[in-house]
Amino acid sequence: MGTKRIAVLVALLVFGLYAIGRLADPGKTGTPDPFPMSGDAVPAAEIAGDIVDGRIEAQLFVATDRSYRLEIQFEPTADSPLSAATRPSVSFAMQDEHMDGIAPPLQSVSNGKWRAVGELPKAGKWVVNVGIGEDFAETEFQVQ
Repeated sequence: MGTKRIAVLVALLVFGLYAIGRLADPGKTGTPDPFPMSGDAVPAAEIAGDIVDGRIEAQLFVATDRSYRLEIQFEPTADSPLSAATRPSVSFAMQDEHMDGIAPPLQSVSNGKWRAVGELPKAGKWVVNVGIGEDFAETEFQVQ
């Protein structure tokens, strides 16, 4: 095998390893997190409410491209038949539009903590409600 072929193979190997590293950790792309979690991050809306079986709290962060992150925490009362691991329900709906609500999938962050991420289809005034069963808390927010 010639020196040129070995050099080409080594270069391809290095490039391949670099590409695999980027795919394994895409956070190194240099694009900023649209939802900084520092103490300076201000949520677009906050939800807090006592429901029949406990207390539910949520913070909604909305970026300028209409993407959102909803952080939810559920704490059941001491006499509740529910556990903190009970999955809440979430629904987004436009306030002045006649369209079906959006029910994003939730991911469990830890016991009693959930997260929903996605993108809202259009700008305008929205309502988000978070709850367990038929009991929920809601708030309005504006998307630019």
